[in-house]
Amino acid sequence: MNFSQLKQGDYSSLVGAWTELGSVSPRYAKLSKTELTNPNTNQITVTKTGITMGDVSLVSTTLKDNDGDHALVYSEKDGLLVATLQNQDVSINWTVTLYPKGTANPFKTSDGPVSNKQNLIAIWTSNNQVTDVFAESATSTDTAATADTKTVKLDIAQLAMNNLASLVGTWVNASNGKQIVVSKEIMNRPEGSNSSMKSGAIVEVTTTNAYPEVIGVVGSESGYIQGAIGTYDPSVDGSPFSPLTILPAGIKANDNDDSDSTRDRLIMDGGQSGYASEAYYRK
Repeated sequence: MNFSQLKQGDYSSLVGAWTELGSVSPRYAKLSKTELTNPNTNQITVTKTGITMGDVSLVSTTLKDNDGDHALVYSEKDGLLVATLQNQDVSINWTVTLYPKGTANPFKTSDGPVSNKQNLIAIWTSNNQVTDVFAESATSTDTAATADTKTVKLDIAQLAMNNLASLVGTWVNASNGKQIVVSKEIMNRPEGSNSSMKSGAIVEVTTTNAYPEVIGVVGSESGYIQGAIGTYDPSVDGSPFSPLTILPAGIKANDNDDSDSTRDRLIMDGGQSGYASEAYYRK
């Protein structure tokens, strides 16, 4: 996390995929004040210009909610960055606390303390005194460092939650040598796009009218993912996305799947033009 940039309203150092670990709520009186419940209830989207969770967003150095725009003030303590409303005399108050990887946090789940090996964002509201806690997925650091090795495997559970980290790497078609290079960068669906996908992993060196090609998740099947590859470019005639079946090793799409099922693979056009010929395997 780059605190200097964040204080200026530049959220570049937070861009990536985030998953809700859970929320702290006084409604669960039997739990401690730091124990998280109800994971994956909410989603946040992080772009270079802001953070959005439902009806609340941080844009530049302002927090926007249903009551309007509120200027933010920042403070640093114990290695954390805390953003609070400059005017505290509001009907609903907010505090956003950023926990960089390596700093201590008070949170725990039913499995034990929350690790400090990942960046965290905690969003507190005075409305029911709820704190939502989000963790950055291992895209830009841990996974990206090893994404081009054969030890990385598709993580279907994480993909189903729109964590695209296990896609990062180079995928090669054995029939024609073509490659798909999936980067660690995430693009969120822009305004004007009719796509149902909220975000996608950017494919390197592919653009349409300055829109990069992306891979995203459409839905999950038994043991694999139905995805799509294409562009958010709203000027493209017809559907700008093509089916992409994401299959982990050990899983076949159906009885017609003649691709190498001992390996992770991406199947272009969802196998409509064949499986083995359209399979891309991790390099």
